[in-house]
Amino acid sequence: MLSADRGDMDRVTEFAAAHGLTIVESSLARRSVQVAGTVTQMEAAFSVRLQTCEIGGREYICYEGPLSIPAALDGIIVAVLGLDQRPAARR
Repeated sequence: MLSADRGDMDRVTEFAAAHGLTIVESSLARRSVQVAGTVTQMEAAFSVRLQTCEIGGREYICYEGPLSIPAALDGIIVAVLGLDQRPAARR
């Protein structure tokens, strides 16, 4: 597997910093960037509204609407994981 491009990684971390998000971990080899921030910062960065939803008597963080990223990062950011904490289907 190829590592992420350093320039692409820099663009993603610049995007995160511009929204006040903290880089928790980044890995060229894993092609990933983990960020942390407040609800307000996450909502602004990804153009969503985070809220609490209840499923099966348990509360989870979920969001309304489609996630959005800047057009300049299209194809660089291929997934945003962890904003929605609803359980995923399992086999």
